[in-house]
Amino acid sequence: MALAFASKAGLSAAVVLAFRQRVWTTVRTRMMRVDALDSLFAASEDLWALLNWEMIRTAKIAVALAVFVW
Repeated sequence: MALAFASKAGLSAAVVLAFRQRVWTTVRTRMMRVDALDSLFAASEDLWALLNWEMIRTAKIAVALAVFVW
């Protein structure tokens, strides 16, 4: 049971780090409104941030990683 918990914690941490790197890549390459950027940065901590349509349309990989975290 301890091994399963440690594996889940390690996977979640790796996904959060990949999400943050993908967010910065998206910010550098795509034009987005300020509210979409705010939702993009908050998506791993705030479930309601995932409801921003522009963020979903523009940053599909980052949104997929945020959904995986949740």
